[in-house]
Amino acid sequence: MKAARIGRLRWFAIAVLTTASPAYAQSIDRAEVEKIVREYIMQNPEIIEEALTELEKRNQADQAEARSQAIVAETDALLRASDDVILGNPDGDATLVEFFDFNCGYCKRAAPDVKALVAEDPKLRIVLKDFPILGPGSVEAAKVALSVKRVAGDAVARDFHVR
Repeated sequence: MKAARIGRLRWFAIAVLTTASPAYAQSIDRAEVEKIVREYIMQNPEIIEEALTELEKRNQADQAEARSQAIVAETDALLRASDDVILGNPDGDATLVEFFDFNCGYCKRAAPDVKALVAEDPKLRIVLKDFPILGPGSVEAAKVALSVKRVAGDAVARDFHVR
């Protein structure tokens, strides 16, 4: 008896829900929506700042993702360019890339530390990337280093770089 009553209530609920039209649904035209939105923004102007902050976060995340994808896409070129000088173990299990300029004082001061890293870790591979940013003299030095590598080979190029 109880099951039959529940069954009838179900059918009644289904009938009501499928045939009733919502009285609260009214058609709102575009001008009304714009008016409501404008009033809300005028009463809550801080929402614009929140939206701009969120937009900036999204833009920064997109840029970070683009940089990550570019690094992944260029990893082989970064680590395995034929004109690079390799210090340490050419088949090392860890690779360090050093960007440097022959005329950079900081780069020259870092050279003993780089040598120490090679001496401390026999599995370390260091890729030296000429990055001539300090003027025409730097560009000329990078060209000379490249010529030394191409003409005299890897061993002489390594000696040239670590001096």
